[in-house]
Amino acid sequence: SSGINAEYGDDDGDGLPDSCEPGQKLTPNRGCVDCFAGEYGPGGTSELCFECPAGTTSVEGHASSSADCFMYDDSHSEADLCEPGQMISTTPGCSNCPAGQYSPGGSSLTCSDCPDGTTSIEGSASSASDCFGEEVCEPGQIFSTVSTCGDCPAGQYGPGWTSEHCFDCPAGMTSCNGSASAARECFFDGDGDGLPDSCLPGQKLTVNRGCVDCPAGQYSPGGTADSCTDCEEGTTSIEGLASMPRECFREFNPDEEEHICEPGQRLTARRGCEDCPIGTYSLGMVSQLCFSCPEGLTSCEGHAGSARDCFVDDDGDGLPDSCEPGQKLTPNRGCVDCFAGEYGLGGTSETCFECPAGTTSVEGHASSSADCFMYDDSHSEADLCEPGQMISTTPGCSNCPAGQYSPGGSSLTCSDCPDGTTSIEGSASSASDCFGEEVCEPGQILSTVSICGDCPAGQYGPGWTS
Repeated sequence: SSGINAEYGDDDGDGLPDSCEPGQKLTPNRGCVDCFAGEYGPGGTSELCFECPAGTTSVEGHASSSADCFMYDDSHSEADLCEPGQMISTTPGCSNCPAGQYSPGGSSLTCSDCPDGTTSIEGSASSASDCFGEEVCEPGQIFSTVSTCGDCPAGQYGPGWTSEHCFDCPAGMTSCNGSASAARECFFDGDGDGLPDSCLPGQKLTVNRGCVDCPAGQYSPGGTADSCTDCEEGTTSIEGLASMPRECFREFNPDEEEHICEPGQRLTARRGCEDCPIGTYSLGMVSQLCFSCPEGLTSCEGHAGSARDCFVDDDGDGLPDSCEPGQKLTPNRGCVDCFAGEYGLGGTSETCFECPAGTTSVEGHASSSADCFMYDDSHSEADLCEPGQMISTTPGCSNCPAGQYSPGGSSLTCSDCPDGTTSIEGSASSASDCFGEEVCEPGQILSTVSICGDCPAGQYGPGWTS
């Protein structure tokens, strides 16, 4: 604000400062005075402030030359140069404070850090009281102004995390209350019962949650099936991908297999893994079969990991006619999920776009920049979470509880170990890391073949699954 310098040098004894700061002028009675907003002053012994060039303004007491003036709507006064949550930028005008900072706006030149343990949404916080605890919400929820999470209503979806918005499902589609995290999770409801008309292969239809993936070790034809069926003894499946008994494959130990195939490949006796041909799919792993896509659908060679990866190709170019939101269309692989930290428009778009600075996304789930959310930008897609962990409802990652597993990365959930098996908290990255539920007595060790043996003389063991 304007005012007189309280302390100054006065070597000549005239009762006035010998020199003023840049952005000020020297006055006979008041000493050094700040130049007004819209003016600049060279300081020193100059007794004048000069008007900024037409169409520009300045911050009171901060401009020492016309170069410090900047373009701005001249209907704004000093008090409202910038909106709350913004600061005067090094480029003309104002810029939002980044996530985790706040500013009162006006002529503020800086943003201040939120108090420890709190954060803010980019450009939204005008004071420390607008910062909030770093709680994040589940997919299908919205982060409210009172720093709590609430479900998105039916007919909308929300990416969760710190997103303050729920988004309308695409035209003609709806969702269950609090269940949809992306546009692709909205569904058609022709009979108006609030439930999907049909689920994808590998899913079951539930009363409250709509379509839900079958757990590993089970399968479902999809459609209106309301239950999942166990795979035959000695076989298992990939969560949400098996639609029939033949898509279950033998249980295996990764350490004992010479070849484990990628989705879209099958295991052969002589050649190891080979791509499934056009129009077929395979779950990969140790499956020896490729399955035909559903009638009217096709696939790219070696790139369909389940029936849901097959697509419509009316123009016969070997590519999908349209991709889901959160995906891009590629020449050789068809529809491909955008990486974590990106979003994709779907349709015939061939590009994924980076999320705004300081935000990220869940792989394949973001259809616009609004679906991106705040997260520590030192994390990459590959290391969001360690194997055996999931992205937590509190910032960062949390261990899967005993009896569950997760591949880590951007996984939002942990999956249950197959019946009769369990796991050690935070240690299992796949169903094959689960083991028989036998536990050992104190003084014993659980071996790699899941039996207990005594610790040798001179050693001790806590037992259980150690």
